[in-house]
Amino acid sequence: MRRSIVGARKHFLLLLASISSWAALFVSLTEGRTTPISMSRAWALALVTALAALLVLQGLYAMVSLRLSRSSRPALPAVALLLSVAFLGAAYLSDDAFHFLSVNPIPRTLALASPLVLWIACQEATLVWNLGGWQWMRGWLCKEPSAPLLLFAAFATLYVFTAGGHLYTPDESSMFFVTQNLAERGSIAIPRDEPAIARGLAPFWYSKYGLVPSLLALPSYGLSKIVGLEADPPSPAFPIPNAAPPLIDLLVNPLAAAATCALLYSLARHLGFRPVTSLAVVAAYGLGSSAWVYSKTFLSQPVASLFLICAAYLILRTTHPGWRSYLLAGLCLGLAIGTRVELALLAAPLAVPLITRLRRDPSREVGGIVLFLLCISAIVATTVGWYNYAKTGSVFATGYGAQQSLAGFSREPWLGLFGTFFSPGFGLFLYNPLTLLGIVSLPLLATRRRMEAYVFGGFMLLATLLYGSFGDWFAGFTWANRYMVVFLPYALLPSAMLLEHPWRSKVSLLLWGVAAALGFCINFLAVLFDFNNGWLDLWSRGANIDLILWDPRFSPILAHLRLLHDFLYTGAKLDLYVYYKAGAPALIAIFLFVALAILAARAALLERGNVPEIRGRVPSPGSLPSPSPGGPMRAEG
Repeated sequence: MRRSIVGARKHFLLLLASISSWAALFVSLTEGRTTPISMSRAWALALVTALAALLVLQGLYAMVSLRLSRSSRPALPAVALLLSVAFLGAAYLSDDAFHFLSVNPIPRTLALASPLVLWIACQEATLVWNLGGWQWMRGWLCKEPSAPLLLFAAFATLYVFTAGGHLYTPDESSMFFVTQNLAERGSIAIPRDEPAIARGLAPFWYSKYGLVPSLLALPSYGLSKIVGLEADPPSPAFPIPNAAPPLIDLLVNPLAAAATCALLYSLARHLGFRPVTSLAVVAAYGLGSSAWVYSKTFLSQPVASLFLICAAYLILRTTHPGWRSYLLAGLCLGLAIGTRVELALLAAPLAVPLITRLRRDPSREVGGIVLFLLCISAIVATTVGWYNYAKTGSVFATGYGAQQSLAGFSREPWLGLFGTFFSPGFGLFLYNPLTLLGIVSLPLLATRRRMEAYVFGGFMLLATLLYGSFGDWFAGFTWANRYMVVFLPYALLPSAMLLEHPWRSKVSLLLWGVAAALGFCINFLAVLFDFNNGWLDLWSRGANIDLILWDPRFSPILAHLRLLHDFLYTGAKLDLYVYYKAGAPALIAIFLFVALAILAARAALLERGNVPEIRGRVPSPGSLPSPSPGGPMRAEG
């Protein structure tokens, strides 16, 4: 009783301090204040950022690790309001910071609203977490597919909210024209010349890219026609003319990227990682990698990534897959090749587990593997062979130009191989820092799962050698290295070894957390702002491709930081279609994402086989729950 009273008093005092600090901030920014001390804005903003990060990380750590008792969890929403203390301190310690926050409407709104929004999010998280403990909800969350389904729903909500609702590149336009002509004329031909379109059999033009994304966009195009939703005209928010209705961009790649997050969680659990570690990897991939940026587009990489990881999961998840798994794996791999034809080569490491099983038990595996190959052949013959023949008169000619022959390879491939990872303008390690830890951790993964480590390492090696040898190894003027987006899951996943015993330590946790946070900060810039505007900023400063590739001063990241500066001072438009159309009510999607993510975490921690670490004693055999279906490898019936 005494303990609960002390806890209630602490909660009350914390809540009182939080509300008082926010009220003081509100009065200071609206009524003015006197400042006895002067400090540069850079130091003040650095202090604000550091305190905010500490508060957010401490709150998330407390919820996820379950180290807070039930009586103290209600204090988390009050801690969120203490973020206003950081802004209040900056306003009183620096005249420049006060002027910046009080004069500019957007920084002032962010300073006043962010503590309240964070408080609401923490309150919601606490409420949803406790709701997941109710018996009726707990029973559903304990079921095996609950966590992946909730992760899919959470990231689908977020990705649809952050989608741009328009096309970004000529590549997307060419794939959309195929969708449009299939829906309206039943033809893959495009009756006009556009960028990223190849001349095929006269007198028609054709898309150079895979057929599968165009097929997947047909339902979105049909729905747009039914509801009468047309492409938006140019506007201050989206000045580039757009040919596609918004649903093309809002439904195809956001859902594909969200499904990839769900499958990445299932693959991580299959590898034997703890639910908390698996959730951390999914969060790092979904929020801290370039995959989030490309979920906004209609480019082919998110769809190819989804089908490839689905095929990999179906092949790797059991020691003896049944015919259904082989059938679905063949279907997915065929669709991946139909999306990006080079995956016929780059997916070759998946043959390693198949050959190993065939040598071990040929009578049992030969039927399934033959079915797998037949399914791939049928899908590829339709989506690649027939499509190429209809376009060019040859099943082997894609119309892609020099890259379908040796003429597309660079005379100095070592530059592309080095730049793929280290280029200031496109390097994988710069835009996705966690991939560095992931590649370094591949030998650690081999000590636990040798076969999977060989497959993941083979993916990365082949992709680097192929794409790095291209003349345009940087994959055009988009964001980061577009070619490597398909293989981000396999570059990130091995880094989870640093979060597991015996390699988990304070240093490894710090390195992993810093890399994930940097990835979020870098890629979030391209989520907020159209990367085309970043390129326009670079061109206006006299940049050329060589400077962008190798001079850090011309990195697109710095260009997007300038876009952020313009947004804070002038209110430049954000590349968020739903928010642009619906306004502030669209922010409900953020709170829905938080609720679904918390339920997914709750479901993950309730999975069978989630045995907490026990220190100081060995449990009796009868006290341990049964193994998880997603844990050790098993034979499929």
